[in-house]
Amino acid sequence: MCRALIDMRSLIPVLLVAALATPVLAQPPGGRKGSDDATARDRAASLPAGSLINASSFIDALLKTASRFQLPLAVEWVQSPDTLKSVRLATNFATPTDAIEAIVSSHTDYAWQVENGVVHVFPKAMVDDPRNPLNVIVSQVPDRSWTVRDADNFLFQSIGQAVRSTGPKVLSVSSPAGSEPQFHLAAGNAPVREVLNRIIMASKMKIWVATFPGKAPLTVKGFWETTPMYDPKGVKPEDQPFWIFLRWGDVPWKRLESPDR
Repeated sequence: MCRALIDMRSLIPVLLVAALATPVLAQPPGGRKGSDDATARDRAASLPAGSLINASSFIDALLKTASRFQLPLAVEWVQSPDTLKSVRLATNFATPTDAIEAIVSSHTDYAWQVENGVVHVFPKAMVDDPRNPLNVIVSQVPDRSWTVRDADNFLFQSIGQAVRSTGPKVLSVSSPAGSEPQFHLAAGNAPVREVLNRIIMASKMKIWVATFPGKAPLTVKGFWETTPMYDPKGVKPEDQPFWIFLRWGDVPWKRLESPDR
């Protein structure tokens, strides 16, 4: 498993302002529009009759489905007794995204939609809330070639400065030449989640996940904190990532399902 975030980050100046993103709640199957999104919904072969979804949790079910059918996936979710329950569904699905629909519809406070080829799953009440750090606007992502590590560092610094009282510490500015595949990325006045979507559409990473605790504390600047993905004893809160990247088939991080481990 590849993880681009590290607890010491390079400082990269960026102008930010807090603003709301405006995703639209998922419509019923058949009501979503756009040729690119239709391609994303139906790119994989239909599921065989009686296909079984057997997962340890809500997030595990989503990750397994996205990996099996190679669906770019973005998830914002809250760790709760409900979402941490095992998932077992045996249904006749017409398409892989019907499986996504079945998983998400079992949680009435969640919705999903396809955004420029990415399947986005989110809590309805949180997605456009100004306290959500994924709604922070990045004024500019420089138009150039990036590695996942560098793009991730850039966004992490942007979020750290806008959302927390202090930014992450410095360790490295860039990856050694040739150590990671490069991809083109550029964005202006875009919410963080939109930039994350562009990264997984262009790079080897195909999933991003932002995990919030059941009772999300607020930072000193009034944004929700995410669940620490590293042991807080080893990585200070201000150096913890707001999201993680995964490839299709990666083993989920332990703290996705067991935040105290």
